[in-house]
Amino acid sequence: MKKIICSFVLFCVTVSFCLANSTALDYYREGKFFQQRDDFTSAIEQYQEALLVNPDYAEAWIALAECAYEMDEYKRALSCLETASKYYKYNLKIQHLKGFCLIGLGDLQKATEVFNNILIDYPNDIESLFGLAQLQAFEGKFSAAEKYYVEALSRESTNKKALLSLALISLKLDKIEQAENFINQAISHHNNNPEVYYYASYISLQKGNLEESEGFIRTALKLNPKYDKANALLAYILYAKGKYEQTVEVCDFRISQNRNNSEAWYLKSCAIYKLGAIEQAIKSLETVLKINPQDEVARYFLEQLVCENLEIEDARRKNYALYHVNSAQESVEKFNSNSALFEYIKALKIHPLNLEVRLSYANWLLNEGYPEAFLSQLKFIETQGVVSQTVSDKIESYDSLLENTIANRWDLDPFYLDKSRISIGLYYKNDNVTLLHPDSSKVCASLIADSFSAFPYFNVSAYQNSVKSYSQAFNNARKSNYDYFGIVNFDENERENSISIDLYVTATGSLAKKWNVYRTGNKKLFAAVEKLVLDMVSSFETRGKILQRKSNQVLIDLGKRDGITLDSYFVVAKKDEVKIADSGIGLILSEDMELGFVELIEVGEDISVGTFVQKGFYDKMNPNDEIFLVAKDTDKEKSSNLKAQPEKTSPELLEMLNSIK
Repeated sequence: MKKIICSFVLFCVTVSFCLANSTALDYYREGKFFQQRDDFTSAIEQYQEALLVNPDYAEAWIALAECAYEMDEYKRALSCLETASKYYKYNLKIQHLKGFCLIGLGDLQKATEVFNNILIDYPNDIESLFGLAQLQAFEGKFSAAEKYYVEALSRESTNKKALLSLALISLKLDKIEQAENFINQAISHHNNNPEVYYYASYISLQKGNLEESEGFIRTALKLNPKYDKANALLAYILYAKGKYEQTVEVCDFRISQNRNNSEAWYLKSCAIYKLGAIEQAIKSLETVLKINPQDEVARYFLEQLVCENLEIEDARRKNYALYHVNSAQESVEKFNSNSALFEYIKALKIHPLNLEVRLSYANWLLNEGYPEAFLSQLKFIETQGVVSQTVSDKIESYDSLLENTIANRWDLDPFYLDKSRISIGLYYKNDNVTLLHPDSSKVCASLIADSFSAFPYFNVSAYQNSVKSYSQAFNNARKSNYDYFGIVNFDENERENSISIDLYVTATGSLAKKWNVYRTGNKKLFAAVEKLVLDMVSSFETRGKILQRKSNQVLIDLGKRDGITLDSYFVVAKKDEVKIADSGIGLILSEDMELGFVELIEVGEDISVGTFVQKGFYDKMNPNDEIFLVAKDTDKEKSSNLKAQPEKTSPELLEMLNSIK
């Protein structure tokens, strides 16, 4: 026993002696070992040890910058590069990495200057051409990016990065044969490189060839069984082929290698859901959010499962709604009224019976200047049979305060008004490859439909199954009698996402309008949906109807909450005679359809009173006839002065181009 203890002590002393006598080069080599295996955290620790031994070790500073860049810590990388540049008069590696860091920080002008300056002195520098290509792709100019990659390939015909990048760009530009040609060249010149087979698999997947895609990715895994990205792609392919049990197996393997792999947990949740195990899917998604609370797609997918499958009385609904209540309160503190509204609507959809949430929403309405809506929410709470003395006192107080409202004078409760005018069906295609979150377009479409609940003017539904083509969406929309139908596309990487909607007129199938929204940062999906919905809402004409008539005074179902002001002016037309335009967003309303005009004399929260001025000799206006807001010239001038902000596209493609070694 004493010998064993002595041997152990001797071993510890020897290790300590070796560590104490390690040189900066020893630490640097150890760091390179970890860096080559993508273990950047361990690599950084070793490089920092090297710099403690030798603070002037320029190569360690550069390597530290490379690791920081791979971890998206661009400012830290630039700081390391600045230190390294003190020891080199001019170093291409430093300049290259500086340019790519500036792209990561969004400083595109400075990045362009860096790469162009390199090309002045080194016209054949391939890395600078890659940098300029990436800049073009970042701005959505994929044809311009293609030219730079072709130029790089002309200088080095077997360059792996150029071949793979051109294959991806060609696919984006729908040059399918050209994409296949470039990927075949890459395989020919680099047939032992697993990364090449990974991208070959991805391209085959994008083409819809699942068998070929699976063959390529299994080859990549034979070359490198520990290639986690390849296992992730294999799991996605198996999921796309409907092999859900095998998908779960691959995901479990990835989780065994890294318990905190939220992407693997998410795909496992999707596969379990497809297998019909709803409770297990919910638990798996809860695990995703414990690992990564910022995973919005997982959160909204979980909430959709909860809304569709859990009983209204299920106690878990309260906890799921709490996230949106807290987010609403944060939005209120930041004076972001629209975000607060969307969050409260989402919370109430998850847990409609949560009276605390409804009370918070009611208080928000009061603070926004809508006491009538506040009182309506309190009365709804009262109907649920659980009400405090405080709530009862407020109801009594505001009943007295608001006894002379338009609603009371006209004996109408706005809470039960049906204001819906426009119906929209949302669809998504099944050929949309999103590796980070499979089926995310479905989640996105449902979230958009939910967000439209904040605007009673719209009745928006999300189709739960994917469609194979525009034709299938068109046919389904006609059968469902939607006014419009939209095809949703969602694209993302870990830092950014974009949503696009192509909206069509159901009656003709003609394009009405396109929207594309790009967002980055925290809550990027929520922010993109909020912007998209507000843009869509503002694209439609304000449209209402006559509710009641007393002599020449009329009650209309529009008010302050619909954006109506006292100087708003309306055209009146016969019910059901106005048609939706065959293309674009608009209405067909000829002069002979006009019955007269409404000039407002009092504006309420949800309803207003106006004076009807008939057109022509006969008064033909009746309740339920429609009204249309006439745009004022000042509004037109204001809108024409607004400059559209450019929106970036294809986050997943940009991520791939950036990750090619």
